[in-house]
Amino acid sequence: MPGPFNYQNNIPQATDQLSVSQADIQQNFGSLQSILEVNHETFASTDAGKHKFITFPVQGITPTFTASEYGVFNQFDPVSATNQIYLHNPVTSQQVPFAQSNLNTIGTTGLRNGWFFLPCGFMVKFGVINTVTNGVASYNLPNTDFTGIAIPSFAFKLLFVAAWPLVNSGDYTISATNNGISLTSVNIYNSNALSTSVSFVAVGF
Repeated sequence: MPGPFNYQNNIPQATDQLSVSQADIQQNFGSLQSILEVNHETFASTDAGKHKFITFPVQGITPTFTASEYGVFNQFDPVSATNQIYLHNPVTSQQVPFAQSNLNTIGTTGLRNGWFFLPCGFMVKFGVINTVTNGVASYNLPNTDFTGIAIPSFAFKLLFVAAWPLVNSGDYTISATNNGISLTSVNIYNSNALSTSVSFVAVGF
């Protein structure tokens, strides 16, 4: 059960008699058992000492870690306006909200445009560009998710791009626009009578 627990850290005193302090000592032992069994198997279980699950109270400020320590904590994220689980990476000194994505806003059906973090700190963006017949369409990649929420700045590199329906290779072209450092948009030019769509995956770091 959750706390707080009654615990007296100053008993027994040298002058205490067992008959007087016994109840306080028993209360201390009971409180120690209760706190040790929070999110853990009970003393009587064959799995005693093991976690059943882990809960992370929300931290008001970012915890401090030593230079070589990894850490996991729960903190409010202003980007998604909700609490997120962060991974502290001592190699990069990053606090990565590795469960953060926009998947909760686009649902599990009709999944088309989205983004998510990887624990290493990279961000993956994926999407679909629908073009009009005999037209040009593009999708801008950096710094904004698909609902207009600002995200950290990343240099994106294209991992995968494909067009459908399959048309003659001369009927469409796919290109990536960059600023000399990173990908800024994915573009498609379609000169076919059929409307062509492009799917893409890009990684930012």
